[in-house]
Amino acid sequence: MARYFEHLRIDIGGVRERFYQVADDWQRLRNSRLIPAFESLAGIRDGYSGPLNFWEEWPRGCSKTSDIARFYLYLLCYSRRKLRLIAAAADKDQAAFLRTALETEHSVNDWLPKLKFSNYSVNGPGGVLEVLASDAATNQGRLFDACVFDEISVWRNRDLYDALISASVKRAKTLTLVLTNAGIRGSWSWDVREVVRELATQPNPPWHFYGHEGRHPASWMSAERIAEVRRTMLPSEARRLYDGIWIDPTEDRGFLSEADVLGCVGDPLPPPAGAHVALAIDYGPKKDRTALAAAWWDGARVHLFELEAWQGSEAEEVPLAAVDAWIDERTRKYGNVTVVVDPYQMVATAQRLEGAGVHVVRYEYRGGKGNYKMAECLRSCVVNKKIVYSANAGRIGNETLADELKKLLLKRMSYGFRFDHASGQHDDRSCVAAMAAMQVVEGEVAAVEQKPGPPREPKPPGVGLQIWTPNHAARRNLFGLGRSPFSA
Repeated sequence: MARYFEHLRIDIGGVRERFYQVADDWQRLRNSRLIPAFESLAGIRDGYSGPLNFWEEWPRGCSKTSDIARFYLYLLCYSRRKLRLIAAAADKDQAAFLRTALETEHSVNDWLPKLKFSNYSVNGPGGVLEVLASDAATNQGRLFDACVFDEISVWRNRDLYDALISASVKRAKTLTLVLTNAGIRGSWSWDVREVVRELATQPNPPWHFYGHEGRHPASWMSAERIAEVRRTMLPSEARRLYDGIWIDPTEDRGFLSEADVLGCVGDPLPPPAGAHVALAIDYGPKKDRTALAAAWWDGARVHLFELEAWQGSEAEEVPLAAVDAWIDERTRKYGNVTVVVDPYQMVATAQRLEGAGVHVVRYEYRGGKGNYKMAECLRSCVVNKKIVYSANAGRIGNETLADELKKLLLKRMSYGFRFDHASGQHDDRSCVAAMAAMQVVEGEVAAVEQKPGPPREPKPPGVGLQIWTPNHAARRNLFGLGRSPFSA
């Protein structure tokens, strides 16, 4: 297997290089720990008596997924036994990435035997590989010879891990390898990790444990660039990802500092003609607020030039017709518009807009990766002063968007983190600000390439819906009575 790695080529910026000519010393050492067990599994090495279970922790960027692909590529091509292999990933996206990594490694080494690639499986002369995702249905009853667990520190639950690790005892010599980032103390992966660490200290240990902490080892990762990126991240998240340190979930409770929030208060500009505008809506008819944001990107900053927040009640909901009117008015005014909504809200509105040629994005921001991505984008924009909003943005009473941002809390999740609000507080304005910012920054090209919707004639005065603007003073008099703001 060492000769295989000496001849293996990898793609570096379009140039094919021999892996061991460019590999760091720590990569060679990592391989030296694993090669004997993999050769034994392949029927190439006799008399191996070391552990068949490995736990390896490495920081982000340390070629974990690519190394899984290289080891499995060897088994698929050269194992003397027909092996059943499993690679288990955090979700379907990561599973697809792992499978793509394997195909890429194979494509740059045309001297290797041919393999047959399917969506989530690979067949070769040495066996078959199946790629599974932890967010899919639990996989019980599988028989396999080797299983690699990729990044289990970000798996939402342990169902797939338990199903596979329990099945590993069905065969006498089953190899398991965990390659992961550090995670969060107290999580299920932390509990497993601590058991493994203890087992690795026993005589004739069933597990080998290695955890890298400290300076990032990869020579291809610029220390200056890492330092720049760390400034935009939560300090504890940076330690987890780049220093390999398992972090306490109670660290960094505040999502943004007051100085960072106030540093983005300014005078956002209205969009020039033809600019791509994102309209983000979070509809809360009663208890939660309805928040509506409009933003555009000038190439350097997000201009959050409109942000409104409306509060309904059990007695008087925020009418959906008022939200529709708000959207329609801005769609007519700006033309090149993307409307971002929750996929479970305003379904009829989204369908109506799409029927009129308006680009609609259904973004599931309240859960999983979407939640993390949104929080990461918002924090990066604010910390780097890549967003500007007015001092009165989203004002309800004496509270504005800036006030809400200062009160946001950080909540640790298995997939990373998200922002949340304390009891009695809100985060609706922050959500739409983040959704709009994400769309104009990350989705700008795709949105601009959309065909503009057909022009619509403005309605004559007095015809159609009027925009509702809440007037809480007029809504209730001293005795709680008064004319409804929703009345015509």
